[in-house]
Amino acid sequence: MTRARYFALAVLIEACSWGAVPGFAQSGMPGGPGGYPQTPYRTPVPVAQPAEWYGDPDEVVAGSAPYGPARVFDGGFLRTEWIRWNLPDPGDTILGAPLANVDNPSETFDVFDPGTTNIIARGRVPTTESINLADINGIRVTGGLELLYGGTIEIGAFMLGVKQSGFSVNRFPLQLVTNPNDPNSLHFVQQMVATSVLTNGQEGTRVLLYNRAYSAIYASQLWGAEGNYVGDYDRDGLFHFNPTIGVRYLSLHERLNQSGTFDDPFDNAPPVTTRINSMTFNNLYGGQFGARLELVSKYLGFGIDPKLLFLGNTMFGTVATDHLRSNNDPVNYSDDLKTSFSFGVDIPAYAQINIHENFSVRIGYSLLWLNRVTRPENNIYYNDNGSSNPPAFGTKLDYSSFLVHGMSLGAELRY
Repeated sequence: MTRARYFALAVLIEACSWGAVPGFAQSGMPGGPGGYPQTPYRTPVPVAQPAEWYGDPDEVVAGSAPYGPARVFDGGFLRTEWIRWNLPDPGDTILGAPLANVDNPSETFDVFDPGTTNIIARGRVPTTESINLADINGIRVTGGLELLYGGTIEIGAFMLGVKQSGFSVNRFPLQLVTNPNDPNSLHFVQQMVATSVLTNGQEGTRVLLYNRAYSAIYASQLWGAEGNYVGDYDRDGLFHFNPTIGVRYLSLHERLNQSGTFDDPFDNAPPVTTRINSMTFNNLYGGQFGARLELVSKYLGFGIDPKLLFLGNTMFGTVATDHLRSNNDPVNYSDDLKTSFSFGVDIPAYAQINIHENFSVRIGYSLLWLNRVTRPENNIYYNDNGSSNPPAFGTKLDYSSFLVHGMSLGAELRY
């Protein structure tokens, strides 16, 4: 081998030794050529993922995650309340029709034997004045979800228990009377409860008498639900003002059942028990809007949430009679259905104590007013077309305003 070949071989060996030394020197070392980190296999460290992919949830922007549904809600609440509300009493409504020559049938008047001036009884038509629909217990539940981009969706429902109220008459004392223009006709007659009726649609002297028992029982139940969107116009500082818009449904079911028994002492026929039952359904539905005004602090809160209601009311009323004039009279039934526009105002207010950032207790008062609501005492058409015609009272849907008010007490859980 020539000297030149030995020199070339030595250079080749030296070059190979230079290439092998960095491989052993870099094994397990954190750095590499160029100053960037490397793995033990001489590959770059994986690039870190963006923070919005897996970092702090509070820093995640909705819709930026590559997997899963977009985030829409940011917390919510659930509120449960005991309510004690008052429904409007039917008032001093007479349970009968006007009578000819009698100014006020609810006050005692003389009842004459037909076609004569002989007094056979002292009658009085009852009214609904003593019926009381106050202090009805119920429950209200409201839930809400805070939207990520502002505003709140709230859904709530309430139900009141069935309230019954009424009266009964079981005493029918005797009274000494004298027939008109006959001072020698002194005699005793019974004081009786009467149902006054029209005669062929006109005022007359026809009455149905009860001398053994009479009762009038009223029953009422109200429930409803609503859904609202509460805006995010102003939720900073001490005073908050935010618009609300939503939908509302209310159901009012009421009935008035009258029952009276007459026993003729001069007839061997069995007693006649007359029943007059009236029932109404109000189904109110539509939209509402208003504004929520609140004073908000760390430990206390006060608010009022007035709304205007624009509702349709599908009303249904029925009147049924049984043994209206005698035991030979069968059950008769009439009904009426109508839809009308109803306007209303809802004004709930509250005071709240924040015991914890996630828990509060509150007390409130609510006022709800509606117009054009039908009620059972106003829908009975007291009319008698004579013994030769079928015995039945008609149904005529009438309207009145309706005011509900009362207190509430409950707790709210936020999450």
